[in-house]
Amino acid sequence: MARLNATFTLGLTATPERTDGVDVASLFDDVLAWQATVGDGIAEGSLVPFHYLGLKDDVDFEQIPWRNGRFDSTVLEEKLENSERMERLWTAWQVDPDARTLVFCCSRRHALYTRDWLRRRKVRAAAVFSGSGGDPRSDSLTDFIDGKLQTLCVVDLFNEGLDVPDVDRVVMLRPTESKVIFLQQLGRGLRAAENKLRLKVIDFVGNHRVFASRLTHLLSLGNKSATWTDLKNFLKGGTPDLPEGCLLDLEFEAKELMLRLVPNTGSAVVEAYRSMRDELGRRPSPSELFHHGYLPRTLAARFGSWFGFVSEQDDLTADERLIFESFQSWLAMLEGTSLNKSYKMVVLRVLLDRDALWGGMEIEKLAAACREFLLSHPTLRHDLPPTQQFPDPAKAPIQAWAAWWLEWPLSRWMDEQAGRHWFKREGDHFIAAFPCPENLRPGFEAMTAELVDYRLAHYAKTRIEKPAELTAGRFVAKVSHSGGKPILRLPTVEELPGRPIGPTTATLPDGSQWVFKFVKIACNVAFPLGSEENQILPLLRGWFGENAGTPGTNYQVAFTKSETGWSVEPVAVATPLRVVDASPDTEERKNRNLPGFVEAPAAKDKFTRLVPVFSLEAAAGLWGPETAPEEIGWAEAAGAAIKPGMFIARVCGHSMEPKIKDGSWNLFRPCPHGSREGRIVLVQFNSMGDPENGGRFTVKKYHSAKTFSEDAWQHDCIELLPLNPDYAPIPVASHEGPEMVVVGEWVASIH
Repeated sequence: MARLNATFTLGLTATPERTDGVDVASLFDDVLAWQATVGDGIAEGSLVPFHYLGLKDDVDFEQIPWRNGRFDSTVLEEKLENSERMERLWTAWQVDPDARTLVFCCSRRHALYTRDWLRRRKVRAAAVFSGSGGDPRSDSLTDFIDGKLQTLCVVDLFNEGLDVPDVDRVVMLRPTESKVIFLQQLGRGLRAAENKLRLKVIDFVGNHRVFASRLTHLLSLGNKSATWTDLKNFLKGGTPDLPEGCLLDLEFEAKELMLRLVPNTGSAVVEAYRSMRDELGRRPSPSELFHHGYLPRTLAARFGSWFGFVSEQDDLTADERLIFESFQSWLAMLEGTSLNKSYKMVVLRVLLDRDALWGGMEIEKLAAACREFLLSHPTLRHDLPPTQQFPDPAKAPIQAWAAWWLEWPLSRWMDEQAGRHWFKREGDHFIAAFPCPENLRPGFEAMTAELVDYRLAHYAKTRIEKPAELTAGRFVAKVSHSGGKPILRLPTVEELPGRPIGPTTATLPDGSQWVFKFVKIACNVAFPLGSEENQILPLLRGWFGENAGTPGTNYQVAFTKSETGWSVEPVAVATPLRVVDASPDTEERKNRNLPGFVEAPAAKDKFTRLVPVFSLEAAAGLWGPETAPEEIGWAEAAGAAIKPGMFIARVCGHSMEPKIKDGSWNLFRPCPHGSREGRIVLVQFNSMGDPENGGRFTVKKYHSAKTFSEDAWQHDCIELLPLNPDYAPIPVASHEGPEMVVVGEWVASIH
């Protein structure tokens, strides 16, 4: 597909989740135009709801060998031929003895055993599978459709391709390891039919994590992809988020068993990774995690990098581990290099697509291919706005375009990064400047592509130009948190003039009307119309689960205005909001005005000669243990005694003049312990905002009024004082203190 010379490519698939583990969306640059889920099918009446009953399995699956993501088939069929197990099934079977039933078995022998066991109880049953030894396939299927047979015991044969709407019940006698196969088997009974109200599902839940994964598959049929946290919430009595009309029941003993099996990592991203790994039978890519609403970049705080995390999970192959150890600086640089535009990652994506990473490409051909890539991408094309130099980038003369492309992304790649030059120019060619053994190149390219695709996906969703249709009549709010509870972060009225402020009534997807109280940059109060009790917590957790707003998640809510008023609905990943500068190199030029600015320095220079430069605009999320502002490079801090934890950030506004000028770069250090009184500090607001610019960060002089008693003291009020007398102080009441975080202390301006 990378070699298709097409300006638009449309892909259609009935199997977006595949047993071979291929991420279909990645073949289309992660652009998903539309999808229909099981929930959609149930909502429109093409499918029926299901009633799932999970019975505790007495088989000890810990004693069955687990190899390559599967149970040993020989030992498994011996363990499953268990009359006590079948008696538990028979008890549940008798609730609806005449239901037309598909029974999924683990092997031919198991299918014959199950058929014979049922026949001894007067059930008209047949065993159908490929090969010899079973009942006639065609005749058995015809008799089953005509009602002459009540039950078919099958082995994989009817996972897909079978269309028998009159199936009333599905029995899972086999521990299906694959999410795809499990959902295919469930789907054999979901087809709507006359007088069919609900599919009955009988499953066995055993002492292996594969069974916990099956439950997350069912929970994911609702509005979002479920995690271990969602499963734990259900097992502890929470209401599952399922398509309308669906029921999920587990025996009490099965719930207790599952609670012991669900992992507890303390990190939403780590739990999501492990859950997806179990579902897919392979480790997920960072792009897949991102598109499920998680932020893989937050793993760097604990594990150093994405592949550092994957290595810690013992999920690297031998070749991947060798590549990780040999090219750790390259991979870390790819993951951390700043992206003011998508250009640098586009260069790598084009080189990878054309198998030209090592042999290189002619600069004109590379520039033309990168332009074609950008213009054909429905989102990244916004990175090529009309400029004075190129009023229409698509029609720019190739010589001028190639010269400009060489000056910006290509020259950035030829600069020193992470202590070395990774690319070079040889005549008219752009070529890699570092060696890689021939046998490691395929793995190196795959690991590089994994990071490139994630960086492009993240950039496209969070940093790209605001689409033309995104106006005050439609905006997206990020689910963040304050004081441990989820709230909505809103685009400011400066970003979206005309966005509503104050109480606003909006219709939820279920048709109910709620009032949302919008303030300058947040909404932390919402309640049903006619009530005044704040219910934003159960609303957001009902949509997104217990993880709503926690660090490492990327859940969002969309507000849309129509002729009938506002509506609101949950979305998993953000629609881009920020308007980028029309000049494609403005930020690059500003950053390069910093003394000694480099994007990826050698390790020996970090916190010795250079300190990190952070973009506060990119740091709209919280500075917490799992997330941090985007590092855009490193720069010198001449005259300062550099220590770990220091950083440089730009301060915008006039309230601290003359000491701190508008737009100046400034050095900060971690705020020392003890009194902050009189110090100039960088403050982050969780739900308030600086009246000067509406931002979530402000630099002010700290002042606190305290009340003392015999054995303690407390803040009466905190004031953040400007130095410019034209500006008023920012008061912070005692109850607002938890909403304020002192990020650092001002040291000096960088000249």
